[in-house]
Amino acid sequence: MAAQHVHLQLQFADAPQADGALDHPLLAMLAAVQAAGSIQRAAAALGVSYRHLWGALKRWEGQLGQPLVLWTQGHPARLTPAALRLLTGTRLACARQAAQIDALRAAMDQALAAAQGTAPPALAVVASPEPVLALLRRRLQAAGLLHLQLQADTSWGALRALAEGRCAVAAVHRPPPGTPFDAGLAALLAGGAHRVLLHVQRRQGLMLAPGNPLLLEVPPALARPGVRVVGRPAGSGTRALLEQWLAGTALALVGEEPSHDAAAAAVACGLGDAAAGTEAAALAAGLHFVPVQHDDWLLLTASAALQQPAVQTLQQQLQAPAWHAAVATLPGHRVVPD
Repeated sequence: MAAQHVHLQLQFADAPQADGALDHPLLAMLAAVQAAGSIQRAAAALGVSYRHLWGALKRWEGQLGQPLVLWTQGHPARLTPAALRLLTGTRLACARQAAQIDALRAAMDQALAAAQGTAPPALAVVASPEPVLALLRRRLQAAGLLHLQLQADTSWGALRALAEGRCAVAAVHRPPPGTPFDAGLAALLAGGAHRVLLHVQRRQGLMLAPGNPLLLEVPPALARPGVRVVGRPAGSGTRALLEQWLAGTALALVGEEPSHDAAAAAVACGLGDAAAGTEAAALAAGLHFVPVQHDDWLLLTASAALQQPAVQTLQQQLQAPAWHAAVATLPGHRVVPD
């Protein structure tokens, strides 16, 4: 059997694709079987017949040279270890690269719109990944108002990019008081040269395996022997928050994930037992969530940039009641009024 490789293809469609998602029929079938525990129920969820789904799975098994689903009469259908590795591996890869995937998709959407003569103005944004920003990008682009050119970075990196004039807008997670990052943010806002365009309050806490099997109810429990805590990069607001929660504790982190969604995916895939993150990311990954505190996510711009038409368009949309209502649909999120 020849080695199999992944080919990414570009398609044009009327409906937008989910952020961070990569469509593939096999992955959809495996996910449906895993969720349903039954070929029949998985077929119904996918809107196909039992015979169609079974035949498609068998064809994929032939192409990949190994079984994908284990099923006997009277027992639930379950994925083989190889199928589980494929499904969890692709989910984790997509979560880790979601910001890059979304940026590429948005750039291709902009290229297509330009070819059709309908491209909206572009605005450069450096940001720490956050579903609020993905929601904002979709709404602006769907309305044909603005194209956000997103560049993913840590909150500290986004703050530096804004201070150095390398972007018009930056999105940052406000860090815990008393940290160097907090001092840097306060200094940036103190002189009046920069403004807050959007202030979103989020619920942060412990993202844990379903059912919380280790009974981790408070942050200090993460320091118990044997608990694997998924890390976040230095310079990220959540890393500063985690370090504050566990100040004075020697904590061995398991890797560093670039976003809340990636950290949640790592826990869901069994690479760790816990991670710090938002309620929205935990629930999206099917994890148990223990709330700890609220924190702030800020969209910032230089005061001088407020005269730019693109920034004015953005500001108008951020002040609309419909936008505030849209943010409230994200679990644990709300817009804080000026």
